[in-house]
Amino acid sequence: MGSFTVDATLGAAVILEVPGLRIALPVQSARLGGDFVGPFRWWYASNDCSGRPYMHSGQGSDLGTVADGGYNGLSAGKLIYSVAPWVMTPMNSYRRWQLSDDPENTPAPCTRESATGVWGEVRVFDMRGFIPPFHVE
Repeated sequence: MGSFTVDATLGAAVILEVPGLRIALPVQSARLGGDFVGPFRWWYASNDCSGRPYMHSGQGSDLGTVADGGYNGLSAGKLIYSVAPWVMTPMNSYRRWQLSDDPENTPAPCTRESATGVWGEVRVFDMRGFIPPFHVE
């Protein structure tokens, strides 16, 4: 799956190779990753949820090897993360999903609201092929 490491921000993590990137994915005793702590949102610069979706830049890491992606969380067995380059563009609308929703296959209404922050483009990687228990080699 990837190299095991301990990171000051994420704790125990596995470096997961996703298409063209490396992400530090937290590891817990019974499963991979930490879930979102509440419903998660994909933000848009437009007023109508059109265009590229963005998420907050995600948890940072002191691992230089994972500087190209920010861990956000797991939902419906999928890794949801944000990628550089990080931007500070104001966002004007969002779609919101519950913790167990698959944002690629679950419709969500568009809500107009403005927000500022550091954003990265949304990426989704299907983790359902990785079945615990895992072991260290």
